[in-house]
Amino acid sequence: MTYYDIFNGDADGICALQQLRLVEPVGGVCITSVKRDIALLERVEAAAGDDVTALDISLDTNRAGLDKLLARGARVRYFDHHFAGEIPNHLSLVITYPRKYSPTIKRRLRLPRAIRSGDVIRPHATAPQL
Repeated sequence: MTYYDIFNGDADGICALQQLRLVEPVGGVCITSVKRDIALLERVEAAAGDDVTALDISLDTNRAGLDKLLARGARVRYFDHHFAGEIPNHLSLVITYPRKYSPTIKRRLRLPRAIRSGDVIRPHATAPQL
């Protein structure tokens, strides 16, 4: 299994990736680009059994790439706040589409309150005890 992190190269995308990987540390393939060059899912060569996490990139802009990944059997998690258009109904797709992106990913990852309360990234964040 390969992990793919696909993220916008602006502050939202970079901070979201950092926060995610503090809580869920995995090694994998990172794909990003400069701000506003967000048609990134077409660049992913994921297959069945691979995990793809998309952060801060418009689903509407990446629809063709997303459809290909889902057809290949990849599991896709999507965290975004941009226009999505019609959201595919697929068992391997998990979407978080909040109005306020950053606080939502912080709550979803159950980061400590000190981190959730602002855009502070701390290297000692730990995964929640479930």
